[in-house]
Amino acid sequence: MLFQTDRFQHLSAETECIIARHLHVKRLIHKMEKEELPMCKAFSELMEEERREGKREGKKEGKREEKIRIIRQLLKEGLDETFIHRITKCTREEFAAAGK
Repeated sequence: MLFQTDRFQHLSAETECIIARHLHVKRLIHKMEKEELPMCKAFSELMEEERREGKREGKKEGKREEKIRIIRQLLKEGLDETFIHRITKCTREEFAAAGK
């Protein structure tokens, strides 16, 4: 990681702040100023948060795709739209996606 190279390890707090502001990453600036973290640590924490968020979004999308697959199967079986909505608690968008 760029910020964890030797060149970035010995920067002054002021220089780190200037770099963070130049990057226009508000969350990085917030972590550095409010949590009083050095830039490398703040950046690492932000990257970890982003990875966790990506995993959550991936799981959510996976569940949505599974629901759409089930709706498609129920439609193939000839079940009524109202019944499918009641059983799967799907949104209109999910139902429409299943019909495509």
